[in-house]
Amino acid sequence: MRFVFLSLFVLTISGIHCSAQDITGIESALYSFERFSTLLSPEKVYLHTDKQVYCTGEYIWFNAYLTNNSCFSLLPESNYIYAELIHRDTILSRVKIKRCVEGFPGRIPLQTDLPSGKYILRAYTDWMQNFPEIYMFHKEITLINPLDAKSDSFTVQAFKNDSLFGIQFLPESGRYIPGDLAVFAFKAVTTDGRGIGVTGAVFNSRDSIITSFSDTYKGMGKLIFHPAPNERYYAVIRSKQGTELKQSLPALSETGAVIHVTKRGDKRFIRTVVTGSLLEKPLFIVLSNGSEVFLCNRIAQQEYEIAMKEAWLLNGINHATIVDEEGRVFAQRIFFVYPPDLIRADIFADKPEPDKREKITYTIRLLDTLETGVEGTFSLSVTDRYLTPHTASDHLLSYMLLSSELSGAVEDPAALFDFSREGRSEAMDLVMMIHGWRYYDIPAIIKNTIPNSLPEKEYSQTISGKVSSFYNRVSKSDIIIYSPAINLSYFEPMDHSGLFRIRNLDFPDSTQFVLSCTGKRGSTEYYLEIDLPSFPSVDTTQFLSNTTALTGQHFKDILEETSTLLEEVVVTASQHLVKPAVNPSPFNQSFETRQIRERKQLEKFDGMLLMDYLISSFGSISNGGADENGVAEISFYTSDRKTAYRFSIEGITSDGDYIAILKNL
Repeated sequence: MRFVFLSLFVLTISGIHCSAQDITGIESALYSFERFSTLLSPEKVYLHTDKQVYCTGEYIWFNAYLTNNSCFSLLPESNYIYAELIHRDTILSRVKIKRCVEGFPGRIPLQTDLPSGKYILRAYTDWMQNFPEIYMFHKEITLINPLDAKSDSFTVQAFKNDSLFGIQFLPESGRYIPGDLAVFAFKAVTTDGRGIGVTGAVFNSRDSIITSFSDTYKGMGKLIFHPAPNERYYAVIRSKQGTELKQSLPALSETGAVIHVTKRGDKRFIRTVVTGSLLEKPLFIVLSNGSEVFLCNRIAQQEYEIAMKEAWLLNGINHATIVDEEGRVFAQRIFFVYPPDLIRADIFADKPEPDKREKITYTIRLLDTLETGVEGTFSLSVTDRYLTPHTASDHLLSYMLLSSELSGAVEDPAALFDFSREGRSEAMDLVMMIHGWRYYDIPAIIKNTIPNSLPEKEYSQTISGKVSSFYNRVSKSDIIIYSPAINLSYFEPMDHSGLFRIRNLDFPDSTQFVLSCTGKRGSTEYYLEIDLPSFPSVDTTQFLSNTTALTGQHFKDILEETSTLLEEVVVTASQHLVKPAVNPSPFNQSFETRQIRERKQLEKFDGMLLMDYLISSFGSISNGGADENGVAEISFYTSDRKTAYRFSIEGITSDGDYIAILKNL
């Protein structure tokens, strides 16, 4: 549940709901945060795709989820999203999806002549163009072209040499100071960015060992020691392959502020340590999340601690910041609050072991801890576990609460939301210490240097442009816009400027319009210039992974188990056109045999519903639905061999909670 109980905290400020000119000091900083949260905060969009590996000629089917990052945004979410397929910084296709009852369902075709390789799906709204491209949704997919002679060229890359690696040591909240415990997080990675297991030790300037350490999750770990004044430290690190590296630790700060965050039981403890010289002016500890500042307390002594129950905090990333009255930031520390694991999916098949080419129906129900059906907006994909590898490392829950808000790529973020994994909370806290918070640039917000938005949120659509003429007066003409697909017929007299703008239109992508300009006496020598929409530039290099899934080999392994190699032969064929006995065409034209079914061919299907016939004849079609109790059914026909299926369920409940469930059956 997405609630924050503000009454449990005592704020040292009040009355921030006023104009910026009336307030000063820390209240001004908090006012700036509130203004950003309610009027300028970003949107988030996520695409739930049917799979991650495709063949040319298929469609990428998806359902998009769009939310405001701030719960207290005064602006509703946009009504339109844009989804693009990108290859090597070239946009191959773009679709504009209009909101409907089901959300933002859509598809992108994959042309048959596309080369095999990695592609990027990018999704965004007009509003998101106010922010850097990294705020947009990016997802890497793999495309295989069976006719491409180089179809496996992208699969032959093995993992790079793990003997080369690098490591970063990051002090908690940015620094460590004399008289306080030094807490470091570290991340060791190979040259392709993957975490690598390491062990090591920290030494002082006299080469005496101070402490030893080892990674605990994907090359990440923590080390703690008591620093001595005016001392320098270095670490000697050894990778699991035996490669040794020597690296200096960041220098000790003689002055500054530090924030330590720990969890004990059901409580969070936030402890601040400040050198004495900084207390000459007022300092404040500010706690915030993606929606609001929920605590602001004066720091009156060098060591100060706050304890609060974790149940009071908003799910996702929370932020602790030490600032002064002028909005200068002295320390920042983010920490993560897990949502409760309260929803499960029950999936049952009407035939536990169906035969080949047999119809099978699965019943799906989402239940909470009270065994009550869960309401919300959800999407489902079902794929063959053996023919469609599961390569996605992110899902709706991990993207919305974690990876979308952090700078830099998080390795396998979905694994951090495996509630059966031991040590996931400790691993998540290491991620918090290593990555920065992207969505909220606290120094820029509290200093009120965030620029006002240029593209507005898109709730309706506009057609605009300019009319000009060399021989006629524009002011004596009329602009006419006609679109039969949406029953639009619009007429407007022009003024001397020649500019026109038709607002509050609502139409789906690829709607066709006819525009013309006619003079009062029927003259037509006018020129129309239509304003084209602006789209963001493309730079996808940072969103492509450096490692390559051996997808082609995966399919080869399956085929080698059940295939026999035949001698090479040459097969030729020509299109076979037929004229059916009962021709549906008024022009009595011919059809390819794959395009039509004669009455004789359909006799054995008499008594079968049309949808059942379609899904039995064309495996890509399925049917389903949900009743008033939230129970959904999906039906399809099995293939020529026994297999297993992967069910991916994602969505947002009516309470605003994200769910992502992956089940193998």
